[in-house]
Amino acid sequence: MLDLCLPFLLALTGAQASPVAVATSPCPRLLAGTARWSDPTTWPGGAVPSVGECVVIPAGKTVWLDVTPPPLGGLSIDGELIFACTDLELRADRIAVAGKLEVGSEQHPFHRRATLTLTDDFACGAEHQALTVDDGGVLRLIGEARPWSWMQLEQHAAPGSSQLVLERPSGWRAGDRVVVASSDFDAHQAEARTVTVASGAVLLLDQPLVHQHFGEHVGRNVDGIGVDERTEVGLLTRSIVVRGTPVADAQGRVHGGWVAARRTTATPRVEIAWTAFEDLGVEGLEDR
Repeated sequence: MLDLCLPFLLALTGAQASPVAVATSPCPRLLAGTARWSDPTTWPGGAVPSVGECVVIPAGKTVWLDVTPPPLGGLSIDGELIFACTDLELRADRIAVAGKLEVGSEQHPFHRRATLTLTDDFACGAEHQALTVDDGGVLRLIGEARPWSWMQLEQHAAPGSSQLVLERPSGWRAGDRVVVASSDFDAHQAEARTVTVASGAVLLLDQPLVHQHFGEHVGRNVDGIGVDERTEVGLLTRSIVVRGTPVADAQGRVHGGWVAARRTTATPRVEIAWTAFEDLGVEGLEDR
């Protein structure tokens, strides 16, 4: 299965961690004429969508997602769906965007918790566990920017230790998930933990480490420079998460969710920042 958070984290930040300017804009205001998901008058028949329903937001209509809806069979967004500034989860077998799906924006990054869960529970179409953006559709997922996405250890972290001493204060918080990279040739010695206490450059973890993680410059006392072999520590927590639901087929191969931007008549637009992708793809199959 594919978790895109860590590869993107390492690929996009480059070789050296640098601070990110953190936006603190307030939530956008509800514009006049915008319908609320929770309002029965928003929907045909005067009833809020129920479990397993195949929902359509028609072109020309904007809906404000102000509540977590029940699990849906499918959601076709031909108009606009905008997440309100509160903790929300949208669960559906298929989310098809031909209009606009917006969770945060450049002016108003999403500071709460938003989860888009792709499921395989109902039968609203041939595509399951799918988030698709088609023919001029807009997908905008702009999460809360954090000052640092990764940094390095300042001291060794020994097996059995539940403490990390970083090179500088990180601004990370209790409850954040972090990953401590491997210091060994064995990449499987990377370890994910939850921060229980964050105080300056020191993090306390929910579980002791199993492996040794190096935290010093080698040979600095010889030439004043040395070789920087300090272990990287990455922040996994994102305010927006897109995740699949792992399901094994008859051959035992695990299938997760998938995300695609597809052009037939017009080019779709996808804007993503500070968003995690989890449990996507098909085990053993490339490009999916």
